[in-house]
Parts: sequence; C-alpha cells; structure tokens
Amino acid sequence: MIRFEMFSRIKGTLIWALSFILMIVAGMNKMMVLSSQGDHNMDKLLESLPRAMRVIYGMEGHDLTNSIGYSGLMLFFILIMLAFHGVFLGTSLLGRESQEKTVDFIFVKPRSRARILFYKVLAGTGIVLFLQLIIGISFYSQMKEIEPTSLYKQMILASLVTHLMFLFLGVALSIAITQRENTQKVALVITLLTYILVVIGQLYEFPSVEKATPIGFFPKSLFCTCFYRGIAITAIFTLVILGLAFIEIEQREFAD
Repeated sequence: MIRFEMFSRIKGTLIWALSFILMIVAGMNKMMVLSSQGDHNMDKLLESLPRAMRVIYGMEGHDLTNSIGYSGLMLFFILIMLAFHGVFLGTSLLGRESQEKTVDFIFVKPRSRARILFYKVLAGTGIVLFLQLIIGISFYSQMKEIEPTSLYKQMILASLVTHLMFLFLGVALSIAITQRENTQKVALVITLLTYILVVIGQLYEFPSVEKATPIGFFPKSLFCTCFYRGIAITAIFTLVILGLAFIEIEQREFAD
C-alpha cells in the first residue's frame, strides 16, 4: 500500500519538485544580482513600491540587502507552497478512496483502521521527505557560500515541520469531513487564512497575528532566540493533530 500510494503520485510529485527547484534557484540568483548592485539600489527599489504591495509579496519587514533578510523572504514563498502541497496531499490520502468508492473495501477486517491510516500517513510522509530532500539540495547548492552557514539548517528545519504539519492537517480534515469536495474547500480556506493572517498582521502592525502561523513566524524568526521554541511548538501541534486523526478514524463513518 505504501509503495502504491507513493508511485501513483509520482507525476505530481515530480512536478512539485521541479517547481521548488525553479523557485529556489531563480530566487537565490536574483539575490546575487541585487546584492551586486549595492544596498542603495535595493532600498530605492523597495521604497518605490506601495506598502500594501510589499506586504502582499512578503517583503515588508525583511532587510533584503543581506542574506538573512532575503533568505527569510525566500522561506516565506517556499512555506506557502509547502502548505498548499501538504494539506492537499493529506486530504487526498483518504479522500481518493471515497471518490473511487473503495473506502469500504480498505477498511474491512482483519486490518484495523489505525493500521491503514498508518500506512497512508507513512506514504504521505515519504513524499514529503522526498520533496524536502529536493528542497535541501536546491538550497544548499545556492547557499553553500552564503554566511552564516547555519542559516541553511534553520530554513530546512522550518520547511520540514511546516510541511508535515499541513500534511497531517489535511489527513485530519479528510477524516472529520467525509465529502472530499467539502474537505478540499475547508483545506483551501484554512491554508489561505494562514496567509491572510500574515498580511493583516503586517498591514495593521499586529506582530502576534502575523506570527500566529508557521508561514508568518519562521521567515521573521531566523537567528532569533525564539526560532527553536517555534519549531518545538509546531512539532507538538503536528503530533496532536496526528493523534486526533488516529482517534477519530476509529469512530468515523465514511460516505460513499
């Protein structure tokens, strides 16, 4: 089952992998070009943009004249992509069974529901780890000469916990909401809300709102003392979501 789940999604996974490679390579090369033009040109460019535009594109609050600020901006875009990929991958792990009318077949004894869910989650985690490997290699190829070197490690760690959190969130939603169409709508709304909170928090200068989700927190917390505390909180929240999913699936009736 694990192998089938992973290989049945190989085309989509490779498309996502290519998208991450292009985003990281193009983005980091842009940083090299801008940095070669001097800080004055960068400041002039940012000042020419309306504040609302800087907020929407995640530029507000980042010092794009240094590697930490620009890397934070790149991480912001990557986390948004990972959130959408993770949550929709999670919803499809069980949602596809409902769509193909095989949900009753896979949840028959002697295989327990928890065991089937474990295999599904393991397959989803394997896809996530594969994409994280691609992201890690892409970032390393572009950042191996960028100081400080620990910046790379923090970006990879933030992307991993965020990706897993949204994956397990998608799984939990697919169990709580039996209709796949409704599950995907709710997943889309929740994911968009995490981005909207960042925008609202920046526009109205509410840091607690801006950093309420991993998408807003990690890009602004690189090399802050609170970074690893945020990693721990996100990891705990992720495990709680997964635990609730395993509890709920034993009691849930799936609609054909």
